[in-house]
Amino acid sequence: MDLEKILKSFDKVVKNLKDIVEDQTIYENIISKMKLDSVENNNIYILCQNSFSKEIINNYLKKITFFINEELNANYNVIIVTSNEKKSVDVKENNIFNKKFTFENFIVNESNEKSFTIAKKIFENNFNLNPILFVGNVGSGKTHLLYAIANEYNNKFPNKKIKYIESEDFVRDVLNSFSTQTTEKLKDDYLNLDILLIDDIQFLSKKEKTNEIFFYIFNKLIEKEKFIIMASDTQIDKLNSFEERMKSRFSSGLVIKIEKYSSDAIKKIIKKKIEYEYNDLCSISDEALEYMSNRSDGDIRKLCGFLKTIFFNIENEKIKNITVDIIKKYLDIESNDNFNIKPEIIISKICSLLNVDQKSVISNNKIKKNSEVRHICMLMIRQKTNMTYAQIGNLFSNRSHVTVMEGIEKAKKIFSKDSNLKDYISKNIETI
Repeated sequence: MDLEKILKSFDKVVKNLKDIVEDQTIYENIISKMKLDSVENNNIYILCQNSFSKEIINNYLKKITFFINEELNANYNVIIVTSNEKKSVDVKENNIFNKKFTFENFIVNESNEKSFTIAKKIFENNFNLNPILFVGNVGSGKTHLLYAIANEYNNKFPNKKIKYIESEDFVRDVLNSFSTQTTEKLKDDYLNLDILLIDDIQFLSKKEKTNEIFFYIFNKLIEKEKFIIMASDTQIDKLNSFEERMKSRFSSGLVIKIEKYSSDAIKKIIKKKIEYEYNDLCSISDEALEYMSNRSDGDIRKLCGFLKTIFFNIENEKIKNITVDIIKKYLDIESNDNFNIKPEIIISKICSLLNVDQKSVISNNKIKKNSEVRHICMLMIRQKTNMTYAQIGNLFSNRSHVTVMEGIEKAKKIFSKDSNLKDYISKNIETI
């Protein structure tokens, strides 16, 4: 394709990204500084300033790739590189293995220990469980595991054919094969693989023909005893885009659930992330660690985004220790709905302060003191998070939104009669 046409499309995409990137400082200082470096075969190389910029830009890589291909009506791989690593990204079978994700820097905790152990067992000679499906919430480390498997497999078996792909890209490949009448070639390409890693299978198209091709490839690879390793945000029985025969096939292998991360696990992850990626820049105080973990919903990808925002802002200020004040300053806590304190933390704190059993407060127990504490919890959750009345009700044994509204009004009356109690609760919640 004409390089000038690609360059014009790239410039247009960069300008359009201004409306997508929420932090305009990031856009002006990082995104807008990207340069089109070169085009080789099916790969477009985009040059950025440094490794830190690359980290930020990679958060938008999927959108950049989509916009470029939409402009050009093509199917390019887009690869972000720094001047030091120009064109050194490992590309194999038109597939990019993100070398940042390895087993060595995967942070193991009680929530993901089982999935990590299984991922490493794949390389043992007597391991024959196939297919493997990792299930977990958004940002729970599933993609990291898939990349780690791909990298390890590539290191151990450099002559083997490996492919990592997201389900949406698979759908695009299939649809493209329809329009170019190359569906048989696409099947052959996939059937020549030794290991297929497919991410976010919950997004696979509901179109019958696409699932039919996936089912064919899936079955043939299993028959040939080739590994299929998948990841999903959704449990098998909730994969509504699949026929029952497909869900049955998924269940025939090994399904590994990655549990929701505890606060201690989240603190460990934050600390390790800083050690791995920002050790030369600064550390984080125990109070700040507690503050961030109390506000994490378990989405580690989102949490890493918060860390990148903080480091981007303090990079030029020579700040060596992240404190709660710095977090509040650079994450704009008051207007950041994604960084609210977890409601479970609020409930636990208030029950502890008022010496009431938490299970009784959450349950349908109607003892007066339990009810009053329950109402106070509802009020504080409403004030400190962006949760709806219905969502708050779900925390307390699925109470209705009307019950929550009434409970909040009762809590306000309790506080109006006892200002000392109000101050006591409010000040302690502020310290979380």
